[in-house]
Amino acid sequence: MTSPFSQALGLKNGDVLTLSGGGGKTSLLMTLARENALKNGLYTCSTKMFDPRSGSHPFDRILVNWQSERLPDACAGACFAAGAVLPSRVKGVPDKVKGLSNKTLESWNSADGWSILVIEADGAAGKPLKYPGPHEPVIPGNATHAVGCIGMEVLGKSPEPELVHRCELFKERLIPGGKGIVKVETLAALINDPEGLFKNCPEKNGFTRTVVLNKMELLDSRFSIKDVIRSLRKDCPSVRVMGTSLKTGQIID
Repeated sequence: MTSPFSQALGLKNGDVLTLSGGGGKTSLLMTLARENALKNGLYTCSTKMFDPRSGSHPFDRILVNWQSERLPDACAGACFAAGAVLPSRVKGVPDKVKGLSNKTLESWNSADGWSILVIEADGAAGKPLKYPGPHEPVIPGNATHAVGCIGMEVLGKSPEPELVHRCELFKERLIPGGKGIVKVETLAALINDPEGLFKNCPEKNGFTRTVVLNKMELLDSRFSIKDVIRSLRKDCPSVRVMGTSLKTGQIID
């Protein structure tokens, strides 16, 4: 299978990739696993995520109820190309699983046979935009690359709870007076805010931050995705910005 998303993100052997922000993270995680560009990828979460066993998934093997303080070797029991480690289900929520601790995630080593570790680092309740809460996202210190997801259907809309996770916090921090619409400038403020899209990312040389403007097929016709990308690159020079549609496979980088 071709691997356009893996290539666009510039993934390489030994990367620890975290996914945070608005909706689309689980879909991106699944897409990367399907592409399997680097072979023997390991996929998991650090907070909560939907249990892939509840539907179709790309994993050759899923390890459930993982309670060890170390992640498994690639050949623990059987070799497989894309594997998922799920610690346990969330009590009372049958379609979600709890995350692994940073201590466990930081035990990962590419020498154990995995080429890459991909971590869903927070949740957005399926909403295209979010502002992280006090304990989000959960990003391990060995992360090398962070992807912040933003759903394009929110641009030009009023920030309401059905579109924005932690809506009141979002408006308090980014919408002057709490009234108005989500503008390109609002997204830039979210990206640049130390408590915003890339909160808790490690400060170290070589660390990469990528903004994925997902579901660009849902962008209001008043906007051009290329103009949005151009504007964000100008206002947020420390990050990479790309537009994607996981539905169509299109990437604008």
